[in-house]
Amino acid sequence: MTSPPPLADPSRQAGARNDASALAPVGTFLGIACITTGLRIYWRLWPVRRIGADDFTLLAALVRSTGTIFWGS
Repeated sequence: MTSPPPLADPSRQAGARNDASALAPVGTFLGIACITTGLRIYWRLWPVRRIGADDFTLLAALVRSTGTIFWGS
C-alpha cells in the first residue's frame, strides 16, 4: 500500500507564493496605463479643450481596473 500524500502546510496562505511575482508586471503596466491616460486627457484639455465620450470611458475603465487590482472584485 502507498501512503497518502503529505498534507499542505497550514501556515502558508493560498497564493502567497505567486503574489510577489505578479506584483512587478501588474505595477509596471498599471503605471504605464496611468501615464498614457493622463497624457491623453492632458492633450485633450490643453489645445482642444474638449473631452469626448471615449475619454470618459477610458477614465472609467482605468478607475475600475485600478480598484480591482487594489481591492479585488
